[in-house]
Amino acid sequence: MHPVLHENIREIGKPYSDLHFLLDCFTEVLEANSEKELIAYIPWLNEQVLLPPPGLEQKTIQLYSICFQLLNLCEVNWAVQSRRSRQQIQGLQSVNGSWAQTFSELKESGISLEEIVAALSQLEIEPVMTAHPTEAKRTVVLKYYRELYLQLVMLENPVYTLHERNQIRSNIKETLTRLWFIDDIYLEKPQVETELKNVLHYLTKVFPEVFELHDRTLLQAWSEAGFETETLKNYRSMPRMSLGSWVGGDRDGHPLITPEITKFTLERLRSEALILTNQRLNQLADSLSIYTEKEKLSPEIQKRKSQLEKQIPNLAGNNHFQSASREPFRQFVLLLIEKLPAKQNTSGNAKLSTKEWSYSNSDQLIADLEILLRALSEWGAPMLAVNEVNKALRFVQTFGFHLAHLDVRQNSEFYQKAFLGLLEDVEHPSFSKTSNGLPEKEFLLQELLQYRPFTHSYSGNTAETTNALGYLTVLAEHICKYGPNALGSMIVSMTKKVEDLFTFYLLAREAGLYLKTENGPACQLPIVPL
Repeated sequence: MHPVLHENIREIGKPYSDLHFLLDCFTEVLEANSEKELIAYIPWLNEQVLLPPPGLEQKTIQLYSICFQLLNLCEVNWAVQSRRSRQQIQGLQSVNGSWAQTFSELKESGISLEEIVAALSQLEIEPVMTAHPTEAKRTVVLKYYRELYLQLVMLENPVYTLHERNQIRSNIKETLTRLWFIDDIYLEKPQVETELKNVLHYLTKVFPEVFELHDRTLLQAWSEAGFETETLKNYRSMPRMSLGSWVGGDRDGHPLITPEITKFTLERLRSEALILTNQRLNQLADSLSIYTEKEKLSPEIQKRKSQLEKQIPNLAGNNHFQSASREPFRQFVLLLIEKLPAKQNTSGNAKLSTKEWSYSNSDQLIADLEILLRALSEWGAPMLAVNEVNKALRFVQTFGFHLAHLDVRQNSEFYQKAFLGLLEDVEHPSFSKTSNGLPEKEFLLQELLQYRPFTHSYSGNTAETTNALGYLTVLAEHICKYGPNALGSMIVSMTKKVEDLFTFYLLAREAGLYLKTENGPACQLPIVPL
């Protein structure tokens, strides 16, 4: 063992004894796979740091990469376990920045319960996944490191027998074997579709669980602060959560982000959101498999259920629905599933639907779920309504039918070229240029008040104009078809003056993104200078 690791184990303990354990497992993996000569180059495990001989450089680099990942896993686990220990001994409020500490401080400051609830309901939190492909590791490799971390966490549980702990150790060695043989990084330049796939992994597999954990933690902290849990039973009282993404929309210096890619991204996000919603509603339907007579339900849900049955065709041949004839709450949820504007096929993908009786937006689904929430409470199961329907409402509020807001970014110089290209064949009496060859500010201000486009269809040869109008038209068509929920901000990077924004507004007008309001023209999407 290297003196540094020995000293760290003696002085700090836990994370570095875990590292020593994992390195021993890794040693056995190398030996079992005819790589015994590499054991001498494992960092921290050997007393001396040796340089590899010719021919072993690449394998040694891979060796070091895995070992540093193991160090990171051990330190993360130590940080998490230390936090848990502190919470166990000193309480949830001992963690700086936590909900528990915040609620405790607010209560001690004399702020009323009503004020805190009002403030909570106004909070909006949106993590944004940027489009910079800095993660070189393949998704499958990240998955195996996650498995390794979870196996390390399992060893923290003292309830496991010696036999079970040995089995966990064997599982760790199996995971390390996969990591040794699987190439660590991409050998080809990542494509946008690959980047989108990576982001979708987090959007669909990680964030739904993380957001639900966040809500449980918030409610627990609320209760421990001495506040009435009844006050937060309405999902609208909780902080508003959402997700944002730049992948497929950030075209600043990225020529591969074409209008077609942006359209594909929006459709893929919608498809994945509807798959998740379908799964969530099926879970809800299973949890409401209650035998009762439909006459005992509230008049509100009876009326809505009757309306849905008339809207949706072929219910008589739907065995799944008919078999739940004595479970009216479950039947109601099954009707909501039928109204989703997508159907999941056998391969797990969603086929987007545009049937006239389907939901056109997630707010309509939320309205029906709120009917179910009230009906279940009135029927006599208020706790079930809170535990199951409220969570489904929270889910749909968070992810909607769009999964994440797509931000679109492009730089101001690109938009200048696109706008000048648009004006090349336009004869306008007030059109004049500055000494820099850009349109005069007065001309831009005058045009901003008009609703009509410069042309009905651009037919020039300026690439920037064709590209900008191409993806802005994609956004306008998506809004027209599904509404604006799928889109976030239009980010104009390298903004130096207000004319840079005026230019973009006029390009947006050309693509059909203008709205008529009482106060004059407005763009359907928020514009953000950067």
